[in-house]
Amino acid sequence: SRAMRASLFDIDQVEVLKGPQTTFFGNNAIAGALNITTRKPSDSFIAEGSVLYSPATHEYAVEGGISGPITSTLNGRIAAKLSGMDGFVKNKALGRTEPRMRDFVGRASLQWKPSDNWETNLRVDAVRDRDRGAFYSEIVNCPPAPSVGAAAGSCLLYLNANGGTVEDSLNHVSDNPLSTANEYDMIEAVMSNRLRAGDFTVSALTSYFHHDVYFLTNLIPISLPGIGGGSRAPNTSVEKYQQFSQEVRVESPTGRPIEFMAGAYFATDDLKAGSVFGQYFAAVGGAGAPLYNASTPIANRLFLNQKSNQISVFGSGTLNMTSRLKANVGVRYSRVRKSVDRGNLYGTAGLVPSVDNFEAGPDTIQTTYARLFSGELGNYASPKRVDHKFMPSANLQYNLDRNTMLYASYTNGFKAGGYSMATVRSEFGPETVDAFEIGLKGRIGPLSYNLDVFSSDYKGLQESTNIVLASGSVVSLVRNVARARARGVDIGLSLRASRDLTVYTETTYLDSKYRSYPNAPCSTLLTAQQGATCVQDLSGRRRAFAPRFSGNVGLRYRTALTDNLDIGFEPSVSFTSKYFQSATADALLEQPGFAKLDARLSIARSDGGWEFAVIGKNLTDKTTASFRNGVPTATGTIYALPDMPRNVAFQFSKKF
Repeated sequence: SRAMRASLFDIDQVEVLKGPQTTFFGNNAIAGALNITTRKPSDSFIAEGSVLYSPATHEYAVEGGISGPITSTLNGRIAAKLSGMDGFVKNKALGRTEPRMRDFVGRASLQWKPSDNWETNLRVDAVRDRDRGAFYSEIVNCPPAPSVGAAAGSCLLYLNANGGTVEDSLNHVSDNPLSTANEYDMIEAVMSNRLRAGDFTVSALTSYFHHDVYFLTNLIPISLPGIGGGSRAPNTSVEKYQQFSQEVRVESPTGRPIEFMAGAYFATDDLKAGSVFGQYFAAVGGAGAPLYNASTPIANRLFLNQKSNQISVFGSGTLNMTSRLKANVGVRYSRVRKSVDRGNLYGTAGLVPSVDNFEAGPDTIQTTYARLFSGELGNYASPKRVDHKFMPSANLQYNLDRNTMLYASYTNGFKAGGYSMATVRSEFGPETVDAFEIGLKGRIGPLSYNLDVFSSDYKGLQESTNIVLASGSVVSLVRNVARARARGVDIGLSLRASRDLTVYTETTYLDSKYRSYPNAPCSTLLTAQQGATCVQDLSGRRRAFAPRFSGNVGLRYRTALTDNLDIGFEPSVSFTSKYFQSATADALLEQPGFAKLDARLSIARSDGGWEFAVIGKNLTDKTTASFRNGVPTATGTIYALPDMPRNVAFQFSKKF
């Protein structure tokens, strides 16, 4: 996800592809894909840049690109973006605002066309993020609601230390004493070659990806010292990941009665991930006596090293049966092999725990602390697994007239099984889906419309969630849902009301439920009552991050202000109904429904030479959170990561 966010600059277009895209994009594109196309080098000189600044958060973004010919057959492009902000959450404990972000992304591209039949594109991306206060969470519900029970654990201690009253509402105020951090480094190189051999096209895509992640969080974000005087639940996560892939395709010419494409794909990757969690919220050192005592800061270290290889062959065919009727079929076979080495160790660590300062305890105390924190030691019983799947798809398109198309499709999707990096040995199986879709696209005069009805039936759905145990330990699990479904309706309308004005809306109705999930993880309250072995039956309940209604409505207005200047106005409202933020149907971890107003007011040269814009986000100042989770040892109390409040920025763009 960090790599994807970094790549969203200097782009030509973004395609949002809904539903399984397994034929062309592989085994993990089971619910959809984002096809991001970056700007290519040009054969004439082009330069553009923009500067953005927000006074409220001191957010800034400076980006630009230069493109042009190097030789008669070689074109190049260089683009870069430097961005950051000083934050929108007031941290009382540290006396500053968070997050403080300092990010950089750069891209260099070459395009070589030695002949009309050959084209090579080479692109290299690099990212460097250095963000302080990256885990800008705030505590909510301390004390908890009366229906949950009395304040306990860290919440009770926090109340007692502050005269019985603390700031516990979602209001962009934090009391987190730990200077959390996110450090991210990424490099990616992609080379594509296209050769026209007669009427056919042969293409090859070679890519390499590598990233390093360092992420420091605090799962009990309160200014109350833990064992040893540091934060009560600091957690350091690190990850190194690299992948090499190669794809080859052969495509037939288009516009004939029969068209086809065939290809093969290979990828190999290496993941090294780990974390050190300081369990400093409880004086449990005495359980390791005489080596440890009550004041010893106990921590656990997790690591997971995984290697995987994937081989796929795929193909598609199109039968143009008539000038109006077209049939598309596709198929992909994938085989994924994974091997893993996993460990969970208990010992001591520093105030800011890390791999460097963690010292594992002797074998004699490992079992003691594993039992105390409901953990499991050692590697998986079956550290190797192979998953494979044959995935067909079919699509019919019928043009009712020149402006109207009716379509229907079926796609089978697949996602390989794997291993969780958790304090318990959590292995999960593959996920499959049968997806059906019927739609109508067209235009009636100035009105363009898109109506899509979809239904997806999942087996073995891989559902991920974080569980806070009564001991204070946090377990991240991926479990397979026996059966789940997602069905609904997408409606898109765009009305060109006049030459200057366009009104649009995109609305989705979604019914996404577990059809059979008898062994689901428990909610925060149930886990505290029944312990680590608690399960609940979520059959018939709604899935997480699946609002029943969501969408946006807006307009684009642009008209001439003078002979050389245009003025533009683009307001939009995005909305959603309520949804759970954890796969436990936990009412404490639910985001209420909301609507947010954004707007953009611009003045620009009519020829596109420059533009000045005022950009407003969340102008109605709705307070929402992107994530919620339980606070260890404090049942009914949660921490939340708030979204940005109302914010206004100014942007100037120039083209040369």
